[in-house]
Amino acid sequence: MRTAPVTCEANAESGFTLIEVLVSLALVSLLTLIMVGAIGQMRSISAISKSSDADVELQAFGNYLAQLIAGAKPLALIGDNPDRRIVFAGNAEQLRFSSVVRVGSNQLALRDVEIGTASTNGKLALIEINHARRVAGAYPNADVASAPITLIDDLKSVHFEYVEDSPASSTAQKWLKDWDMPGKMPRAVRFTIEAERFSRLVRVERIVNLRFGL
Repeated sequence: MRTAPVTCEANAESGFTLIEVLVSLALVSLLTLIMVGAIGQMRSISAISKSSDADVELQAFGNYLAQLIAGAKPLALIGDNPDRRIVFAGNAEQLRFSSVVRVGSNQLALRDVEIGTASTNGKLALIEINHARRVAGAYPNADVASAPITLIDDLKSVHFEYVEDSPASSTAQKWLKDWDMPGKMPRAVRFTIEAERFSRLVRVERIVNLRFGL
């Protein structure tokens, strides 16, 4: 019994034609381009999201600090010379004033609030220290301070300024680098904070009008 020879038609059906190979390569190339484009778009979306988060972080902190300063009270600071009666003290990098702050989960208390800069791991940070107010002579250690609270870190610069007159036309006002006028609070405080987030400079600036102007 003889075996029938394999015909050319049978060989043609057992492999791929040149057109089929070219079509397959074209489809693979198209899918690769789509995937590369999708990955690039995802990276762009991630970068935009991180940038937006950095803006939200700094703006939220600016709102917190502005609200804290706006609540300053015209009370003589503890530890200062009673004859001078300094009620608000500040320079370009720190300030101190009296305000009602939260000291527990649901408790508020009057404290001397100190906001200033500090270096943590070689990076600039803004910290808050709350000093308990004591009646003079009632306690041997009148200045009882809380542990420093890091409000925000990894900053590039922090700058405070003060104005004595109304800031209605702030461009015409003379902003001061220091404030220690006896018995008098500044009419307004301006602060500028800059931070670098994801290779981009983020900046927040606020002008805080104080409720008291003694």
